[in-house]
Amino acid sequence: MNRPVEVDVREGDILETAAEGIVAADEVREETRALLDRAPLITLSTDIWTSRATEAYLAVVAHWSDHRFVYHERLLALRPFPDRHDAARIAELLRAVATDWGCLDRVVAIVTDGDRAMVNAVDAFAPHTAHVPCFLHQLQLTVKDALKVPAAQSSIAAVRALVNSVRKSQVSSS
Repeated sequence: MNRPVEVDVREGDILETAAEGIVAADEVREETRALLDRAPLITLSTDIWTSRATEAYLAVVAHWSDHRFVYHERLLALRPFPDRHDAARIAELLRAVATDWGCLDRVVAIVTDGDRAMVNAVDAFAPHTAHVPCFLHQLQLTVKDALKVPAAQSSIAAVRALVNSVRKSQVSSS
């Protein structure tokens, strides 16, 4: 039977732990800003997804290489994104994040999925910014479509049957 674990926690301990977390977050923010300030060109990547609680979030990640060609990436924002996912709202949030981090004028490309709202958001973000479709997302869509082909479905069924027979064999169960 599971019994609750008793922990002796004092209010001061909780406040101290929370304060340490805030200090650590501030240090990471300062380090990220210092690195970003030295980056000559920046690419952003962004995506919107919905949590299991059906709450939408938009993430923005910055990617760049420093003067020694060392690759860097940092999460700049992870924000709730309720209501409509239209291009104007996405572009507005991307601009706000880039402005907050002081890198708006150095963003040369934005990587997104192929969603029309995302593509249009990049177009609205700034005239000099290129939209780069995410290769892995494109690959996933291609594989998903390829799996719908009848020849692929029969091959998958044959492989499943083989795997199931191997799982049930005496050799695999010993």
